[in-house]
Amino acid sequence: MSLGGWLSLIYLVIFLILSHYAPYITGALILGFFLSLLINVPTNLFSKIMNNKVASVLSHLLVLGAFFYAAILFFPVVISEGKKLFSVLSAFALPKGDQITNVPEWVLDLMNELSKNISNIGFNLINKLISITPSLFMSLIVLIVTTVAIGSLKSLMRDNLWKLYPVNERNKGVKFLKSFYGEVERFIHGRFLSATIVGFVIGLATYIVGIPNSLFIGIVAWIGDFIPYLGSIAAGILLCIVGLTEKGLTGLIAGLAIALISNQLEMWFLYPKIQSKILDLHWFIILISSFLFGELFGFIGVLVALPIVIYVINFWEYWVLRIK
Repeated sequence: MSLGGWLSLIYLVIFLILSHYAPYITGALILGFFLSLLINVPTNLFSKIMNNKVASVLSHLLVLGAFFYAAILFFPVVISEGKKLFSVLSAFALPKGDQITNVPEWVLDLMNELSKNISNIGFNLINKLISITPSLFMSLIVLIVTTVAIGSLKSLMRDNLWKLYPVNERNKGVKFLKSFYGEVERFIHGRFLSATIVGFVIGLATYIVGIPNSLFIGIVAWIGDFIPYLGSIAAGILLCIVGLTEKGLTGLIAGLAIALISNQLEMWFLYPKIQSKILDLHWFIILISSFLFGELFGFIGVLVALPIVIYVINFWEYWVLRIK
């Protein structure tokens, strides 16, 4: 392997090290980069009917507004629905009145232990949130600055990519990085379209069946769909929980039906028609890479799993096989 190949590998290792030891800042930078790519999609659409600057401002307001709306409501909704879920499950599980005398002692002990564990989990979660608040605040600042400044940063990086490689391999090195960036950009753009359709379908169906927080659930489904498979599963779980706590068994069935229909819509129509033309990867590779990098790097690992797979594939084709 040539020097350019070794340098490309070193750059990937440096990124992984930073992701491990500085997850909040690195994660904010990556989110800002992804958001900038997302914002480009509506910007390109709006610019066909209005001024480019107006289209850019409108796109920033829509995309960032959706993310901030979901972020602001996420913890209040999850905590509120979690309390309701515990009450619902307790109503099903805990015996009432003289029925307690008919319940074995070990079952009562198990219920009490479960109740204590749930309380401890909630208490530990609150402590964890308090402890990471400064890091989250700094990450939020970095995210906002990165998203706003990414336009000028992209031109700066594009003009200086050649400095990352030796003289005799600069053209190939720049071509390799531009190919990687282009594939990630196409993937994000394709994912934006499919995620928008899925989010709209889930939000509209949730509103029609009368489950509260339909706008919030639709936006969460839209955001979650950018994480292949795992995001849609998480959004489906949230939908089922809200349906159960707000509408009982009927709401649970409706939420489950909506989640399954939207999942099948994406799996059998949207993904083959949109993503397969952009990214030729087997679903099992996508799923395993998400689990693997999530296990190694947490949330940021799930976020960058697919871009890293794309980088490795391009690295292998450019620097090892040398077929490009």
